[in-house]
Amino acid sequence: MSARTVKEVEEKVRVHFDDDAERFDAIYKKEKGLVGKFIDDYWRGVVQKRLELNVAKLQPFAGKKILDVGCGSGRFCLEFAKAGAAKVVGVDFAKLMIDIAEELAKEQGVAEQCDFRVGTFPEIVPESEAPFDASTANGFFDYIAEPVPVIEAMRRLTKGKMILSFPK
Repeated sequence: MSARTVKEVEEKVRVHFDDDAERFDAIYKKEKGLVGKFIDDYWRGVVQKRLELNVAKLQPFAGKKILDVGCGSGRFCLEFAKAGAAKVVGVDFAKLMIDIAEELAKEQGVAEQCDFRVGTFPEIVPESEAPFDASTANGFFDYIAEPVPVIEAMRRLTKGKMILSFPK
């Protein structure tokens, strides 16, 4: 795929999530009616399962530096920080998603541990910041055109576990 096409895909994804940030983040909110809970359990339950799996597989968090590529509204980053990670870097294309993540980090008392960035990975995370103890990319590969360079960059930056999810 050409660089132009990759950039076009990235821009389309950024616009989609900037337009839909609040609705997407609602997946994680507990205060819903019966229909909303059913929809989340049936169609979006995989998101909650991914979060639980990530937390379980990356333990213990104490003192760790974690990278979350395609962090969206930062819900995984927040859980990593609350579990004791020393630093969590979350990157996403969509500014409104990062705005939500930063606000939630303040509300939940983990803003000092969380570093949220708007931009394209890997450009937004220089190799001088390596190594990360672990890195994650959940739901990210559903939206990008060229996964291999991203995976290679994550591997270069990560000395420990990587948890990645891919579309069917």
